[in-house]
Amino acid sequence: MDGSTLSASSTSQKAVEISLRFDHPDAVAAAADAVKSLGVVVAKPGSASNGKKRKRPRKTSAKKMKERADIYYNVFKMKLRRSIDTKILTASGKKPNPPPLWGPQDSENIATSSGSRRKKWDGSKVTVRNFLQYVQTCQFYRDQLKGMISFPGNTKASQEPRSPLPLPDSILRALRDIGIKRLYSHQYEAVKALLTTSISRHVVCSTPTSSGKSLIYTLPLSTALLKDAGSRGILLFPTKALAHDQVDSMKNFLEKIGLLSSYVAPFDGDTKMEDRDHVRTTAKVIITNPDILHCTVLPAHKQWESLLSGLKLLVIDEAHTYTGVFGNHVSLVLRRLLRLARAKGACPRVVCCSATIGNPVEHMTRLTGIPSEQIVSIDKDGSPKGDRFYGFWCPPGLTKKNSHENKESVSEDKHKRRKTEDEKNVSETLKRSLAEEKFEEDDSNNVEYRRSAYTEAAYLLAQLVSHGLRAIVFVKARHIAELVLKRARDKLPRHLHSKIASYRSGYLAAARRKLEKGMADGTLLGMVATNALELGIDIGTLDVTVHVGFPGSSSSFLQQSGRAGRGTRESLAILVALDCPIDHYLINNPRSLFDRKPRAAVADATNYVQLRTHLICGAWEMPLEIKGDIQYFGEAMIKEIQHLRRTGQLTERGNSFSCDAEFSPAKSSGGIRDICEEKVKIAIAGVSSNGRQVQRVIEYMDKQAAPFKIYEGAVYMHQGKSYVVQKLDLENGLSVVKREKVSYYTEPRHHTRIQLLGSSNVFPLGNRKIMGGVQVRWGGVNVSHRMYGYYRRSLGTYKIVQKVTSLELPPVEYNSKAVWLVIPKKLHSHMNKEGFVCTMGMYHAIEHLLIGLCPLIVTCDSLDIMGQCTRRDSDPFCNLILLYERAKGGMGVLKDIIPHMETLLVMAAAKIRGCPCEKGCPSCIHFSTCMGHNDGLDKQGAKRLIEFLLSTDWCR
Repeated sequence: MDGSTLSASSTSQKAVEISLRFDHPDAVAAAADAVKSLGVVVAKPGSASNGKKRKRPRKTSAKKMKERADIYYNVFKMKLRRSIDTKILTASGKKPNPPPLWGPQDSENIATSSGSRRKKWDGSKVTVRNFLQYVQTCQFYRDQLKGMISFPGNTKASQEPRSPLPLPDSILRALRDIGIKRLYSHQYEAVKALLTTSISRHVVCSTPTSSGKSLIYTLPLSTALLKDAGSRGILLFPTKALAHDQVDSMKNFLEKIGLLSSYVAPFDGDTKMEDRDHVRTTAKVIITNPDILHCTVLPAHKQWESLLSGLKLLVIDEAHTYTGVFGNHVSLVLRRLLRLARAKGACPRVVCCSATIGNPVEHMTRLTGIPSEQIVSIDKDGSPKGDRFYGFWCPPGLTKKNSHENKESVSEDKHKRRKTEDEKNVSETLKRSLAEEKFEEDDSNNVEYRRSAYTEAAYLLAQLVSHGLRAIVFVKARHIAELVLKRARDKLPRHLHSKIASYRSGYLAAARRKLEKGMADGTLLGMVATNALELGIDIGTLDVTVHVGFPGSSSSFLQQSGRAGRGTRESLAILVALDCPIDHYLINNPRSLFDRKPRAAVADATNYVQLRTHLICGAWEMPLEIKGDIQYFGEAMIKEIQHLRRTGQLTERGNSFSCDAEFSPAKSSGGIRDICEEKVKIAIAGVSSNGRQVQRVIEYMDKQAAPFKIYEGAVYMHQGKSYVVQKLDLENGLSVVKREKVSYYTEPRHHTRIQLLGSSNVFPLGNRKIMGGVQVRWGGVNVSHRMYGYYRRSLGTYKIVQKVTSLELPPVEYNSKAVWLVIPKKLHSHMNKEGFVCTMGMYHAIEHLLIGLCPLIVTCDSLDIMGQCTRRDSDPFCNLILLYERAKGGMGVLKDIIPHMETLLVMAAAKIRGCPCEKGCPSCIHFSTCMGHNDGLDKQGAKRLIEFLLSTDWCR
């Protein structure tokens, strides 16, 4: 930039100067032409706009001056940016070369070195294709872009063969009306299998996002409704938002083929009680979720006789999301549903639609109990695709020494600019986007700090929105969504603040619908969301996705990135690394994300905790018979039924077992998700016009999470605004908050105590013998979380400004599953001879390494697993390397880790040896979600201990 500055004075206002800056030497002339075309006189700063001596402006407060200048600056900036590219090219007489296509040959190490001179942008329009090239020319850039991979699109679709499907004429006409002349090949194969009447076939389709999977079940269901008025269908979606999103499209299609739109109706927790009877009697297609099936439809199956007896098609959409504890529950709910439907004479076809997973047929079998030989698997995508680009972004590292150097260099860059009073006011928004983040410093010169990944994501979102690119930022937690939103707004001019919003669970239903509509119609340009928007909710066509941290599996990453570039549009996905080993592994090995075989989805209908619950529910709905029902619940039901009979929960009558409870046990058994069903209202206290105290509810939170998120004194974020919690009443389910602007944020302080329960299963480490060797054990544990205070940390430096320890909240306890390593006495003796003493810091560091690497072995998120991060000397099992599952009752993921424990330790050893830091850093043993704040970690000790665990010398 050459430092040229323009000042424009409106003819209808008194000397309000607007400073505009462009990264092109001919920007002055181009901007002058553009402004003159708007009827505005342009002059250099300090000169009179009318040729006469300019009067000294009246003194105005800095706040009003800034507000007034911001208004004019934003108006002129918007108008000028529309034509500035053309003006610059006309003034310079140059034509920009088309941006080069990023090919696979350019994929590695494309970022410029830190010592190289930053290039200037050529003034061309910023697009999806060249956005990452553009950001490398920005002041904020510090070699964050570590790699880039592109995949060419396929604009030609693989379509159905010439032989048409046996579809009614009305459906063929409807397809032509919406522009579909021929189906894609995967759609054709799926519909053909479902329409075949000679043999009962079920279908699982595991193709990428936006490949037109909804048409696979829409066509056979519509055909059934046209041929038989008694036909019924159930469309099952994992979330209410996704279910509501499909209602309108299904209604529109039925109207096009001559059926009533009232045949389709959503039925979920938002359906009013007075409307439920109408839905039950008139609707032929119910769009719902597994929760409603479990607690409402199945217990009242006699009232849903027409639905269950006429059920022709059961659709399980987004089947890859049914994993872990939730997947276990859903698999048993589906078995109960199919059991009742077949008992009423129905023989429904089942369709599973899923993102790309490694075991689609096996997963469908586990979910439904349908034998694999009856399932047709379709995984070849025939839809057209646009070019897809992937960027790998690592926040810059700042040591204690060079963090000051970076701050000074930025300060020098700022002082090179001419600083008039007007410029200080008008350009403040731009300056904020260039400001470097401050970092907390450590006493060790060897510890490397990285600029916050959330700040990086906020900057990228601000840049995308300011250039008119529609984007979504995926984060892992609700409060992080609010944090990124606030930081992005801080970097944007005021008129763009309303163009971005956050989307997450907890919002009221009306607020979520408004946000979805805003993204779909273009009112919103950007959104920060949790994985609530990972699924196929229609929010319009996006250009870019930003992923703050690896979402846990390649399937989830591709599902999220698939939200952008639908059809043949180009798309860009940027993975911003968090401070954890798996993210840094992927940043350094980006191709492994695509070369790796998709991991298997995990759902286990034999988990005894969930199986017992659903056996009781099934017996209450219709007496169980082992001979007839073993096809649904498997051989594990024999043992569990006898246990339930002995404990009096089931009654044996001849060959059947029934539940004699007065009310359905489904409602008293709790929810089927890994969340607490009880909610706490978060409300803003205020005074009405008549002087009465009123409370406006803004969102809800799980009661189990409330003590750790909305405790008294906590700073809570909602749509980018900060609120301070005034009161938390767990008994009445109410938290009262007050809107306040504060210069700090809060961080909970709590202690987790682990207690082993009963006996455990013993396994060898790798191929070693159990006797005398390192043992891997698996068993039940009791987890107790106790909140005892919180930190107040400065927003600017992250330093602790106050410690609060006066909280008195009840502990949160639950049982789960865990895996741990038992170090034999012989190894302890060997280590003592070597002068090596184990410490809790070593165990803690190894737990962090294993947690971070687990998602590379099994389908899970690192947030699903925890270690003893807050272990104390008084804890009974503090000297164990122990990982436990955060879900109540466990989810079975860690059991699948046991055969691979030796491999995990080898990967951990390679990771810790390959990191150049001395005492530990976020790239190796530090973990961003550590409840112990990474205190006391011993990297060198952990390195030695892993070597001892993998060695066999001490066994001799």
